[in-house]
Amino acid sequence: MKKLFLFYIFLFLFNSINAQEIFFCKSISESGKPIDADIKWKIEPYGTTITILFSSKTKLDNSIYYLFIDKKFVNEFKPYDSKTTRPEESTTWIAYEYKFKEEGEFEIYVMNSNQKILATNHLTTSFSNFYNSNTPKEELGYSYYDNSKVIFCERVFTNKPYNTFLSTSVGRVYVYLDNAKSLNTDIILVYIYKKKNRAFEYDEFVESKKFRVEPTWNNTYFKYSFKQPGDYKILIYNKNEQPIKNGFLKVR
Repeated sequence: MKKLFLFYIFLFLFNSINAQEIFFCKSISESGKPIDADIKWKIEPYGTTITILFSSKTKLDNSIYYLFIDKKFVNEFKPYDSKTTRPEESTTWIAYEYKFKEEGEFEIYVMNSNQKILATNHLTTSFSNFYNSNTPKEELGYSYYDNSKVIFCERVFTNKPYNTFLSTSVGRVYVYLDNAKSLNTDIILVYIYKKKNRAFEYDEFVESKKFRVEPTWNNTYFKYSFKQPGDYKILIYNKNEQPIKNGFLKVR
C-alpha cells in the first residue's frame, strides 16, 4: 500500500514537472508568463489579435512545432488554420500572434515534429457589444444545393470554365462552383483533404480557405495550386456551414 502511495506521488510530480499548457492572453512577460489570460474573448468585427502561448516546464528542442486551430461547425470540430514555428534554443515557451475574425468555438493544440500532441485548450470568441452578430441566420432546405457542380478546369473565360478535367498534373487549377441559382451566401468555406498513403478515406487535411462572394451570384470560382500528387477531395460550404458540394480531383 505504501509503495502504491509513493508511486502516485511520483506520477503526480512527474506530470507536474513535464506539464505543458496553452494560454490565450493579451501579452506575455519577459519570462514567458501569460498576462490577462482567458478562454472567452470579445473580439471586434475587424478582428482581434490574441497571443496563443504554449508553455512547458522543460526546455523545448530546436525542431519544428505545429499550431493547429480547429473550429466547431455544427457539432464537430473541423480544421480551420495551422501555423509552424521553430523556437529559440533553451526556451520553454512559444508565442503565436493570431488574429481571430470570427465568432465560434475553437480547439487549439500544439504538436511536435513527431506528430505528438503536446497540449490542447479551447477558446470561445464572440463579437463585442458594438457589433451584433446574433441576427437570425437564413435556413436553407437541405435540397437547396442539390444541383450544384464543382468543375476543375484550366481557366475561366467570360465566367465559363474551359478545358475541364478530373485529372491533372501538379500546378494551378481553377475550381468552378456552379449552383444554377443564387448561392444565397456571402462567404464560401473550402476544405481540402487528401488520401493518405492511398487509403480509402480522404483523411489527411491539407488546407482551408475562405472566399467572399455575392449572394445573388449563381456561380463563382477560385484558383488553387496543388503542390503534390495524390487524390484530393474539395468540400465547399456556405457561411452557415451547410454543405454545398464536394469535388474530387486526381493530381499526377
